[in-house]
Amino acid sequence: MQKRRHTLALQNVNRIIEELSRPFNDGEHIIYVNGDYGGSDDIGKPMNDFRSSKVDDMILEPLKETVNRYKNNPREVAAMCADLEKWSMDERSEGRAEGAELLARLLKLLQAEGRADDVKLALEDKEAREKLYKEYHLD
Repeated sequence: MQKRRHTLALQNVNRIIEELSRPFNDGEHIIYVNGDYGGSDDIGKPMNDFRSSKVDDMILEPLKETVNRYKNNPREVAAMCADLEKWSMDERSEGRAEGAELLARLLKLLQAEGRADDVKLALEDKEAREKLYKEYHLD
């Protein structure tokens, strides 16, 4: 038995002030696209393709060609994997740099207050360091 598809392709969401039954009017407007939508219109076609596990089941030619190229061409697969690995390494490097900057800020604050014992603690004890971040509102 096939899973029943929802009939709405898009759902517009606007925030309200519940107690007043009034729109919040913060300029926020959210449109949810129903990934289960099964129509044959401009929303249904890409939703079909995003759900497809086989390239042959896809409808939109540009997307079908791109997915086929990246799934079935060893050179493209290798290039994509290399790009993903580089992105992952960049993200990790950025996270380490932010962590080092945060620690440096903490150590400068502790040093300025003459808290040499806490400087040593911050360098050696992760739990103590986390408490000090909170104390200085650096979290």
